[in-house]
Amino acid sequence: MNKKPHITNPTEFVLLMAAMMSLVSLTIDAMLPAFNAIAADFQLTNPNDIQLVIAVVFVGMACGIFIYGPLADSYGRKKICYFALCLFAIGTILSIIAQDYTTMLIGRFIQGFGIAAPRVLAFTMVRDKFEGVMVAKITSFIILVFIAMPAIAPAFGQLILLFSGWRMIFVSFLVLTFIVTCWYAWRQEETLHPEYRRPFSVKSIMQAMREIFANKKTIGYSVALGLMFAAFLNYLNSTQQIFQNQYDTGNYFPLYFASIALFFGVSSLVNTRLVDKIEMKTLSLYSFIGVVIVSAIFLVVTIYGNGSPPLWSLMIFLYITAFFAGILVSNLTTMAILPMGHLAGIASSVITALATMISVIIGTILSQLYDGTLYSLVGGYLLTCAIGLIMTHRTNKI
Repeated sequence: MNKKPHITNPTEFVLLMAAMMSLVSLTIDAMLPAFNAIAADFQLTNPNDIQLVIAVVFVGMACGIFIYGPLADSYGRKKICYFALCLFAIGTILSIIAQDYTTMLIGRFIQGFGIAAPRVLAFTMVRDKFEGVMVAKITSFIILVFIAMPAIAPAFGQLILLFSGWRMIFVSFLVLTFIVTCWYAWRQEETLHPEYRRPFSVKSIMQAMREIFANKKTIGYSVALGLMFAAFLNYLNSTQQIFQNQYDTGNYFPLYFASIALFFGVSSLVNTRLVDKIEMKTLSLYSFIGVVIVSAIFLVVTIYGNGSPPLWSLMIFLYITAFFAGILVSNLTTMAILPMGHLAGIASSVITALATMISVIIGTILSQLYDGTLYSLVGGYLLTCAIGLIMTHRTNKI
């Protein structure tokens, strides 16, 4: 009997992991152009209610991120990925057949819970399969694809809307999930060897969590990361309303969104060079200072523009803040996990889950204040990043 072929070429492995990670961006960003159509279909009376299409996915992801790491260490990567991708498919089907907005949001939550696994386990499988320099190289390639997807995803959603309704975007998710799952099942072997599996223990997880939450540096940088993400989620939740409704960009909205996403990607690449010359804690502090200064200046511009300054000025503001955000994500995440080297797996899950939950709560509250002007967006950046600056400054001194 012939043995099933497995991936031996690193290029195919990178493409598979990138495909799994791309489902995360597509799930979030491809839905943005469909906001008006969904709101009209479900007859939403409050225009800000449509923002929950994004927010509940992040809530689901925060819950899933916390458990998939420990489960995968006990039961293997493939079983957990199969379970999570099936869960994602169930949430997608529920969203497709939803006849009311609540049912659709439940489907979106399940999608978020399921799609958290590829986000957590893709990089874990890289560490399982490769060593040394190859880990860094392959991780970099996967991150590059992951960064590029937010620039592509809204255009993907907009293209589908040109020929069909918003439910077809979910159908495309289902098709892509089926393809990725089959590819993963057929070509990728289990990367966690049996001798490295650890029994699942609630007690050991609780002990690890107590150690993580007792570390002031880890928690300080995690909270700062969550505050920065809150500003970003505030922008993400309201971006369609701002560009298509307030500034009437129409079908060009994906292009504006893509250009902002590219600034985030560029900054992540620039950061890899900067960290060789400047300490991460210094880079993070200066980046927060940069966001606060730019936000304060643009708040004045917004006031003079009666809440709707020229579109070009908004784009400059978003380009600069996206650039600083890319630096902050890389460095704050790294600094939060550095003291937890012996608990890297669960620490990564806890840090990401904590930052995501902080961003969902604060970012959703801020975006719900959107009233057709930019005050909630710019004020949100100024408030959250000013507090993040204080947290980073205090944590740097520990």
